[in-house]
Formats: sequence, C-alpha cells, structure tokens
Amino acid sequence: MELVELGTDGASATGTAGTFAASVESTAIAPRVPHYVLWSPDGSLLSVVSRAGETLELGFFGSDGRDFGVPVNGAPIFSTWMADSHFLVAHAGPRVTLIEATSGQVVRSISDAAVGFRAPGVSASGRVVYAEPRLGGLRVMQTTASEFDGTELAQFGSGGVLAFRPESEDLTVGVASSAEAGALSGLWLISTNGDRRRVSGGPFVAYAWSPKGDRVALVVPSQSGDGRHYVQIIDETGEVLCVSEAIVPSQEFRLWLAFFDQYAQSHSLWDAAGRTLLLSGRRVDDSVHSGFGDPVGDKVYAWLAERNQPLEMVAPGVSGFFSKQELP
Repeated sequence: MELVELGTDGASATGTAGTFAASVESTAIAPRVPHYVLWSPDGSLLSVVSRAGETLELGFFGSDGRDFGVPVNGAPIFSTWMADSHFLVAHAGPRVTLIEATSGQVVRSISDAAVGFRAPGVSASGRVVYAEPRLGGLRVMQTTASEFDGTELAQFGSGGVLAFRPESEDLTVGVASSAEAGALSGLWLISTNGDRRRVSGGPFVAYAWSPKGDRVALVVPSQSGDGRHYVQIIDETGEVLCVSEAIVPSQEFRLWLAFFDQYAQSHSLWDAAGRTLLLSGRRVDDSVHSGFGDPVGDKVYAWLAERNQPLEMVAPGVSGFFSKQELP
C-alpha cells in the first residue's frame, strides 16, 4: 500500500518520515486492516494493535523502533492516550487498564466489567471515562490516573460512544439507537457535575468535533437507503449551520465511520483550523451507471464547511485525512 501526502489542490507535499519495524503476523485485525497504530500526543511513542494468534495484542514502540514491555492481549482492543504521553488507557475485552507506555507495564485495572462502548474517553486534564452495566442499561463512570475508585457520572439505556469535546471538560456521548443497527439516536453533552443536555437527535452514524470544539460534524445517512451520506455541521446548541452534498462512502471511509471514536484520534477529517473536512467515496449526482461504462472510482473530496459550498475533488483515492500541519 502506498501512502501519499497531498495538499488540498492535489499537489504532492514534501517532507520526511521516520520508520520502524515490528514483527507481526500476516493476518489482519479486520478486513483490509493489518494493524492499527496511534502516536502519543508528543510524538515520542507509537502504540500498535496487531494480531496475536486467536486474539489481539497492544504493544509500544519508540520513534527509533525500539519496543517496550510486554504487549497487552485481548479482543477487541481500543485505546486512548493520556495528554502527558506517559500513560495510555486500553479497553481490551471486558477490561479497562491504565498502562505506563515507557515500560509497557499495566499500572492498574480500572474496570473488569467494561461494556457498551469502544474507546475510553480521556480529557486534557486527565479524566478517564468508561461504561459498566447497570439494571439493563449502562452507567458512565469516571476516574483519573491517580484514583483507584470510579464514580458514576451518568446513566443511559443503551450503549454509546464516549469522547471529550476539544478544549473542554464536557463529555460527549453518542447514544446507540435501539431501532437501527449501527446508528446513533442522540448526541449528549455532560458537564463535570453530571448535568446533561441533548445537542442533536438521530439517526447519524458518526460525529467529529472540530479542533476548537465549536462545531461538530454529524455523518447522516440519507433516508432513501441507497448508501448515500451527507455531513451536517451543528454548533454546541444543536443549531444546524450547513450541510454538505451527498456522497457514497468508500469501503475505507466506511471503516472509519464504523470505528470513528478510535480513528478520529489518528485520522482527522478536520483540518487544524476547523474549516475544511475531507470525505472519501463517490458523488452520485452526475455519475454514469457501471452497466454503461467504466465504474466511477472513489475520490477524496475537500469540503469547506460553510453554506452552499460544493465538494471539491482533491485526488483519486479511497481515503484522505489531515495531518497536524494542516496538510492531508
């Protein structure tokens, strides 16, 4: 697989990149996904999820390729770095653990009955949020790296997606829909004292806060059921600011949407300024049916998230994401 760094005009961007090697089995952790890698916030360490026989393992590598400690095993595995880059919170199977990345050692077990969510939520101040079952529903729990007991923050009747709003201590919870598989039925903001308010109803399949936390992008399926999706931008009050043209997501973009709470940490749809989004797939407004000619291939589109702005093609491709240097 070839990875190409592009500007929004499709021109190649120059730069250098380090390399590392890890001994992993050839089997994938998911279809077309041999492994999952996530840099620490300071860029000094890399966490790698790979196949280990019948399960998965999470290991750590330095920027020089040196590995640390004994890998953590379990399936599935989702993780989130703490802001200081010293610790990582891993959700492996039913367990949530705090791992010291520089040694690869598990510092403590946060929960042995974690269900109903994927990646743990971690705030800039060090709050760790996860979920446990309670009376047929879920209770959202919070703790810190230095605490040994979790406290209840909120309760919901079904599973959800946990993530902190950027530049805020507000927790965002996308609540799973009981009527539509793979869809979310509501987006909630929960303050540090447990007060909560619904920002948006569903259905939507994924959400992504802008880097400044002032807007959130909801990926919404069309009501016709033909595979088309569009992006709706709302503010923190739920007001709809703008809506994109429809797109049929590529297979790789569908994978991002299915696990967006994990992939949003490593593969950003937003640019650093919070103005432009990248979407991957094909437009359906003027395409020729494959039965009458060559099928339309997937492309990466840039969308300036404002009213009446079209999707602008960046380059042919199955996925595209922004780097922290504002280049995709």
